[in-house]
Amino acid sequence: MKAVLQTVGGSIALAVALNVCAQPGTASAPASGAVASSNAKEVKAANKKLRRDVLRALAKTPGLSNERISVRVSGSAVTLSGSVPAVDQIQKAGDAVQQVPGITAVSNKITARAYN
Repeated sequence: MKAVLQTVGGSIALAVALNVCAQPGTASAPASGAVASSNAKEVKAANKKLRRDVLRALAKTPGLSNERISVRVSGSAVTLSGSVPAVDQIQKAGDAVQQVPGITAVSNKITARAYN
């Protein structure tokens, strides 16, 4: 520790400088990079779980051909893209996804296209 007394405009100011370093065997807080990495892993795992839940919901939806539907999850928002063979299936897919717990927003970019 280093202390310096200084006169400033008739008043006395005390400045203190501390040099702190970790000693071997002492606990220290994790670096912010480690925390960010941990949070990123948790977010990625949560997105993967929601994606699986969405794919499962699409597969269980009667009258929906989900083979050409792609699912992207970011947070609690889902983007559906790809194509289905009939226009009514676009709405079925969107409705099925909105029923999945944890989903707060659905962007439905599915198109109807006849398959050969």
